[in-house]
Amino acid sequence: MSGVVHCRAVRFLAVLALCAGLLVGAQSEAKADYQFGSGASTGGGHGGPDSNKYVPEYNGLVGTCYDGQVGLDRYYYDYQAWYGPLVHYIYYDTCDMNRLGATSAGWSRVYAHERAHSRGFAHYEGAPSYNASYYPKVDVY
Repeated sequence: MSGVVHCRAVRFLAVLALCAGLLVGAQSEAKADYQFGSGASTGGGHGGPDSNKYVPEYNGLVGTCYDGQVGLDRYYYDYQAWYGPLVHYIYYDTCDMNRLGATSAGWSRVYAHERAHSRGFAHYEGAPSYNASYYPKVDVY
């Protein structure tokens, strides 16, 4: 009996540690995103969290190099997938980021913003302290 209790306690602590780590990670992304003012625009909706927890990210053009849109989260429904129907993918506009003079901190804020969309957050949903995509614009400097 004590082995069963011990096993449950270990599982509970492991789940608790995992949840705490995810929460701290999300909060640190959000803090990095919102210590600064607004800047370049981002686009996309959220539709809900990604079903398979794998979100491909691509560097290239989102629109045109001069539209100021630096990141875009897109999703589609794949009803044949075993892991669930909602699949996200992210594009980053390297041309616009370079043209705007983005710093490494700016890139980090854009990454955090778009990844929050893939986790199911929309603009102005929840609080900026845990939603890195709360504001539709991101400072890229």
